Amino acid sequence: MIIDVSKYQPTIDWETVKPQIEGAILRLAYGTRQDVTFEQKARECERLGIPYGAYVFTTATSIPQAAVEADMAVKMLAGFHPTGHVWFDTETNQTKQISREATDIFCRTMQAAGLKGGVYTGQSTYKNYLMGLGVPTWIARYGVNNGSPSYKPDISPDVINLWQYTSKGRVNGIPGNVDLSQIVTPFTDAAPTPATPAKVTLTVDGQWGKSTTKALQKYFGTPADGIVSGQPLSLKKYRPATSDTSWKIGTGGSMVIRALQNWLRVSSDGKMGKGTITALQRRLNVTADGICGPNTVKALQKYLNTV
Repeated sequence: MIIDVSKYQPTIDWETVKPQIEGAILRLAYGTRQDVTFEQKARECERLGIPYGAYVFTTATSIPQAAVEADMAVKMLAGFHPTGHVWFDTETNQTKQISREATDIFCRTMQAAGLKGGVYTGQSTYKNYLMGLGVPTWIARYGVNNGSPSYKPDISPDVINLWQYTSKGRVNGIPGNVDLSQIVTPFTDAAPTPATPAKVTLTVDGQWGKSTTKALQKYFGTPADGIVSGQPLSLKKYRPATSDTSWKIGTGGSMVIRALQNWLRVSSDGKMGKGTITALQRRLNVTADGICGPNTVKALQKYLNTV
């Protein structure tokens, strides 16, 4: 069990708390304003040997603002020695629009300072903006929110490190409620890449059917059912090499296409249109004509066979 705490838990009996937890994540800042209780909490964790990390609740609505937050976080951590990650907390409607680029900047800044960065967000924001980014990930999904784990995130566990499962936890030594999380996938020294399955061997036939879809889904850590759902009929003309058994007509977009778009750094609406296809072709180093034909699919299949 891992707790995350801020100025809203001003009084903590850390000696009582220590044997109940695996670690703590302390709020470092709200935007560029340091949490008034961070230094005291960090000193107590270091005194007692409690593993701890930190998080910055971002208020940035532009990339330059996010860069300033990252730089300030490094300065605030001077003299402290967090053993865990420093998390970029992006969860508001105002900040999620830039969350992908901002998270990347934040994590790179942490790495340059000898720290470990990661991102905290809700399940919806992760699916819509952050899939495939390849940084340590902490997902909030509460379900019934009664202090115990209930509904796990609907995301492959391979790409989630921590799951915050309640905001109404109780821990002896902390008055009132406290956020609780549990480890889903242990951390490694290196930042994780998009979830890569065991070696796949696709037939390189230039036809995008269920096996190609499933391999791509496993690569990005989305549910691997072999189906690309929610594709508008008007876009079908751009993908003559896709199979109707795998690609389904609809309007809502697909989770795996959204992850692909995030990977390609294009607008992530989950729909495979000419712009997405062109970006994929450029990434795969094939002719960028915006048509997902056999040559494009063959290049994708070859790529998935090598990763």
